[in-house]
Amino acid sequence: MVNSGLKAMVQVNKQKFFQAFIVLENSITHIETFNFNKKYSLTELIPFDAMCDRFIRTVEVASNGLKPMRNIISLTKAKISETYYM
Repeated sequence: MVNSGLKAMVQVNKQKFFQAFIVLENSITHIETFNFNKKYSLTELIPFDAMCDRFIRTVEVASNGLKPMRNIISLTKAKISETYYM
């Protein structure tokens, strides 16, 4: 049986991912298309910078969310091998 703490951690990470993804999606839908020929001022670049930060945050949350999943898989495999070899 998988530890209930790991299951809870997976649920929390799943919620964090969906929240981060929603924020990123909102940034993408409300940002203008980047024009490579235009010279942007620093103020005009703020929305693009924020969107990049949100993308990085979403990837980090997704990556961190995989750690408990790996633990669950490892524990499950260990339990299966322990049962098989007994």
